[in-house]
Parts: sequence; C-alpha cells; structure tokens
Amino acid sequence: MDLRDVLYYFKKSIWILIISIVLCTAVSGFFSYFNKYSYLCTPKIIVGPQTQVNRDTKFVSNIVNVLAELTTNDEVLDRLLNETGLNMDKETLKTMISTDANDVHQRIYFIVTGSDQEAVRVVADKIPDIISDAAMKLFGIDNLMIVKSEKVVINGKSYRQNIISGSVAGLGIGIMIIFLLMTFDKKLWEKKALQRLYNLDYLGSLKQKGDDTSILSTKLILKAKNNDTKTAAIIPLDVKDDKKHINQLVKTLASMGRKVLVIGKDLYNKKSSEGSLSIQNSDISKLIEEADKNIHYVSFDPKDNITASDIIKLDIKSQLESVKDCYDLILLSLSKDTGADKMLLLSHSFGSIIAAAEKNSTNIKNAEELTSNLKDTDINILGYYVIE
Repeated sequence: MDLRDVLYYFKKSIWILIISIVLCTAVSGFFSYFNKYSYLCTPKIIVGPQTQVNRDTKFVSNIVNVLAELTTNDEVLDRLLNETGLNMDKETLKTMISTDANDVHQRIYFIVTGSDQEAVRVVADKIPDIISDAAMKLFGIDNLMIVKSEKVVINGKSYRQNIISGSVAGLGIGIMIIFLLMTFDKKLWEKKALQRLYNLDYLGSLKQKGDDTSILSTKLILKAKNNDTKTAAIIPLDVKDDKKHINQLVKTLASMGRKVLVIGKDLYNKKSSEGSLSIQNSDISKLIEEADKNIHYVSFDPKDNITASDIIKLDIKSQLESVKDCYDLILLSLSKDTGADKMLLLSHSFGSIIAAAEKNSTNIKNAEELTSNLKDTDINILGYYVIE
C-alpha cells in the first residue's frame, strides 16, 4: 500500500477522526467542568548547622525526616487548626499535607493540596512556622531557614489544558482506529496487492480519462500474444458496473487498430434478429452484431438463458475456432452473478482469463477463491486490471 492509498483511506475515513476528536474533547470537557480543581502550594524548610544537637551526628543527618514526622503530630495539627481557623477535623487536615524530605541536601518540602484554594494557602503559610517551633521545643533543633511560597497553583491540568489533551487523545485514537480498519479491511486498496499476494500479473488500471486505458490495452495485447492466445474470459471480482469498463477497454483496443469480438449480455444497444447465443442458436457467426468495423458483439447470458450442461453441449470452444481468424481478440464478458460452475466451464472454453477488480470495492478473498478454483486446471490467468 503506497502513500496515495493511505491518504485516500484517511480521506474516506475522515468522519471517524472527527467523531473521535469530538467525543474525546466533549468527555474531557464534561469531567473537567464538573470535577473540582485541586490546588497546590509547597513551602520548604532548609536545615542549617545545629548548635544544640551537633554532638549526635546520626540525629542531625535525619533532622528532615524528624520534621516530616512532626506533620502527623496531634499537637502540631491542633495548633494548625487553631491558627488557621479552618472548620475541619484533624484527619482531613492530615490528608492535605505530605512531605518530600531530602536528607542529603537537608531540606524538606511541605506539599499542601486540596480543593479549597484559601485553605491550601493558609495551611501552607502556617505549617513551616509551627513545625519549626515544635522542632525547637521538642528536640532543640534550631537554625531552620523557612522559605514560604505564596503561589497557590492548580495541581494538575487546567480546564483548557484538559480540553486540549482530550482533543489530542481523540486525534490519536482516531488515527489508531483508521489504521486498524485499514489493516483488517480485506478490500482492494492497493492496485498491486493481488500481484503481491497471489502472483497475478498486474496489467494496469482503467480510469474515465487519462493514458491508463491505452497502457492497459497495450499490456493486454502483449500478454495475449506472449501466451499465443486470442481468446479470454473477463471475470469480474466485485465490480459494480459489469458493462462500462468492458466497453471502455474494447473501444481503446479498437482505436489501436485491433479487431475485437465481445461476447456478453447487454453490451450493445441493438438487438440481433437472430437472438442470443444459446443451445438453440449455436452458430456464433450468425449472431455477430457490428458496432463499427473493429468492434463486434454477440449477445450471451449464461446466468438466465443457459445451464452448465448447455455450455458443455454448446461447445463454445469449437464455435470460437470458426471465427477466431477474423479477430485480434475475442473477449467473454461475464457477469458477477454468473455461478462458479458456469464461470469455470466458460473460462475453460476460452482457455484463458483476465480478472477485473475494482479499487476500494473488490474483496481480496474473491481473488484467492479464483486462483484456488483454477489451480488444478489448464486455464491460464493472463493477469488482472483495476477499475478506479
């Protein structure tokens, strides 16, 4: 799959990307709107040289951990509640305070969080002083440098940041979904996929306009010549329009000076007075309709008018021998509704086949089934072309 196919798939699936972004953004915005913000303030204490406890080296090295333990002391919490005037119990206050002690650098951060911005501010303002006083009274710890932080910030992402994060997450999820769909989608997105998977020769693509039709026609002529054949059945693999691509291909072959006989249903507007090729009308030479000097048609419908046993009795192979010298190519246009048994019998009559696939529509499994059915036969697959 080349870059153009990937871009085409993304363009076709852009609605998945849009829905994913909208949903994730909406969900993120909804929860951000109804959830209260958590606020954060982090004052700190730096421990300086000690004058009263310097004889106990082990204690000095663990002063920051001692200060951390004081935040859970009942007396400290009671004093903190009294001085801040907060209407809450000690357990609630305790959950607001955590510490980050660094005994190497002898400093401790008091991390105060909560949904009430004012409560966070006053607790963060008071706790270093109260801890410092308690440390001096209880353990004789002095020379503590208090660094207060008056800045109370939102703990985590803001509403706007959550919206942006939701949009980015939606974009990522959407892209992932599209890539997963593209991976497991069995439709023909890459023109040369059948060549890579089933070793079928890619003859080219067929478009409404452009040089691709001429390139395809040239490759088809060369392929038929190399395989020493003038006859081929065109088998559609999930092709929406059974007739349009055939007529386009035949007209290009005719414009290149090739005389072509096309056998199929409803390919030519005029109706032959002799009717269609069937067990009752088995002389192809009498059923030929001339569209112009290089394009001739024979009406034939294996789906409605003929059975598998009729095909055997009709012996189309010998019928083709009687007119083969008059044409450069004789093509059988089969309908996608033709049964597998009829398709196999008709392909055998023509000796070789060309598969017609449609980009973004043909299921790759149909090509696998085709190659499997023809594996043990003497029917030659000239290749396939892709309708775009």
